[in-house]
Amino acid sequence: MKTENKLLALLGIGLGYITYNKVNSNNKDNALILLNKWMKNINTHDVNSVVSLYSKKAILLPTDSTITYIANGETEIKGYMQEFLTLPELTGSIDETTVIFKSLGINRFMINGLYAFEYETTPDGGEMELKNQDARFTFLYERDLLNNNNWLIIAQNSNKGLLSTIV
Repeated sequence: MKTENKLLALLGIGLGYITYNKVNSNNKDNALILLNKWMKNINTHDVNSVVSLYSKKAILLPTDSTITYIANGETEIKGYMQEFLTLPELTGSIDETTVIFKSLGINRFMINGLYAFEYETTPDGGEMELKNQDARFTFLYERDLLNNNNWLIIAQNSNKGLLSTIV
């Protein structure tokens, strides 16, 4: 066997070992850790910490916005988050009993479920009142093999659909 083929064989064995180890991190428990990290960052209202959880080429279909659009890429996601995170007294929570995890191979997974946001609003210029916003979510995560194997959000869809039909 040529020296270069031996090297490739050794690399193949090494890569197989690395790939095997990645399987263990692609599970519902670790997905919930990532999802809770996202919500924790939302609750701190730190735009940069939230945006850092997304791939630079991610797509976000937001729940609620004064601007109706699909945020495509880091700049647009940051713009949306700057708007969203300024809602007065914004807090969010995940209903972990609704979370559904789907592995999409060793470097991708999807997680779906329900979350809720609460914030103050002044409808029609009236008095401040608390608004509760329940929503469905889908997050698609991918391991960034070029960035310390970090899991990043590559797509997120959130909507206020008829929640009673899926609960």
